[in-house]
Amino acid sequence: MIISGISEEITPRQLEEVLCQWFKENGIQVEREEIERAHRLFRKQRGGEPRQVIIAFAREKLKEEVFQVLRRVKDLKFEGNKAFVSHDFSQDTLQEKRLLKPFAQRLYKEGIDFTWGYPVTLIVFRDGKRYRAGIQQRSYAPVYMALENGNQTGITKFHFHPFSTVPEMQLLIFWTFLILFLLSLFGNSAVVFIVHTDRSLHTPMYFFLANLAVLEIAYSFVIAPLTLVNLASVRKASISLTGCGTQMFFFIFLGGADCVLLSVMAYDRYVAICHPLRYTVIMNWTVCGSLVAGTLTMSSLFGIQLSVLILRLPFCGNNEINHFFCDFPAVLKLACSDTHVHQVTLFIISAVILTIPFLLICISYAFIVTAIFRIRSVAGRKRAFSTCSSHLMVVFLQYSCGSLIYLRPSSSYTPEEGRVVSVVYTFITPVLNPLIYSMRNKELKNALRKTLKKKVLP
Repeated sequence: MIISGISEEITPRQLEEVLCQWFKENGIQVEREEIERAHRLFRKQRGGEPRQVIIAFAREKLKEEVFQVLRRVKDLKFEGNKAFVSHDFSQDTLQEKRLLKPFAQRLYKEGIDFTWGYPVTLIVFRDGKRYRAGIQQRSYAPVYMALENGNQTGITKFHFHPFSTVPEMQLLIFWTFLILFLLSLFGNSAVVFIVHTDRSLHTPMYFFLANLAVLEIAYSFVIAPLTLVNLASVRKASISLTGCGTQMFFFIFLGGADCVLLSVMAYDRYVAICHPLRYTVIMNWTVCGSLVAGTLTMSSLFGIQLSVLILRLPFCGNNEINHFFCDFPAVLKLACSDTHVHQVTLFIISAVILTIPFLLICISYAFIVTAIFRIRSVAGRKRAFSTCSSHLMVVFLQYSCGSLIYLRPSSSYTPEEGRVVSVVYTFITPVLNPLIYSMRNKELKNALRKTLKKKVLP
């Protein structure tokens, strides 16, 4: 709020106390603690009218109450002089200030010098240079920082928090992750190769299994190489904001497709066990291809949405990601602006990717279990259970890890816990999936044995 007509004889230290008394005289109770700051605009001039006083209240509602009461006072005066009140900022400007507050708080925490400029900008002092921070083009776009001559700047590189400060431990983790990565590539590639070469496995179930293995291979390539480079390098390896957004897109795209594809596989088992006579009609190759294509399309849209949100965020001060890859919650903690919308979007997308497919899996298996108990032969029951048990083990691993990270309040998220759980679903799960399916599936084991005999003993 801006007030005109306040005498220049009142010193800056007296200003807040005098204003509280003046408000009281006009029927408004305002405590001194409810005024964030009060100061005069511009420099003092010799002669002329008193400078305007700008007041910032602790509560927006209080400001509106004071403004409305003072505007209704006829012939408003201050110590005998005519006074006027007006809004200092428009609603757009106030919105810009709200968006800048988290940015200012981050600068304060990082120990970076800054001062507020008029009307709503931050003057940041860093590396001997002055930067001006504000909201770009009044579009409520993320905070930008620019040199006073107009050149764009800001954090463009990130690095990852090391697993350990002990070199020997880093080396041990490196070899462990490398072995897991190679085992994942070997196991999943073997599944894809066997399904492709053995004609007896050209069925919808193994078609989905091969697609799951391909996703696991791609998933491993998205996370593992950069993690291994970080572990092996003496200096901290960095990644650009664009590179981080790209890694995040493929991580969400492949991880989301993995979860949805597991629900598709559950539906395939439901049709095979509950409607065996109509199985080939319902699960024809057109339907199978459409289900996989739909899964990939939906997951890619979610990946694009979250990646764009991250790329539009402002980052300042600390550029160390407390993780071993660009995971959305970890990167979000480095942002300088309000991230409430981003957190809500992440939760909604996570709920769609994790909760809905999991519910579909539960419904499918409820029908499957009911159908299995109707099978009279013990051998038939065992075979039905064996084809489903491996899938259920993979579902448990995938969904339990994902839910622990993405379906919990951001306030309860801890980077240390996030890193441990992420190791499970980025390095361990891709290794376990082909092992679980090959050990629990008799047809796949026989096909593997047959292929090895042909290749090793021609």
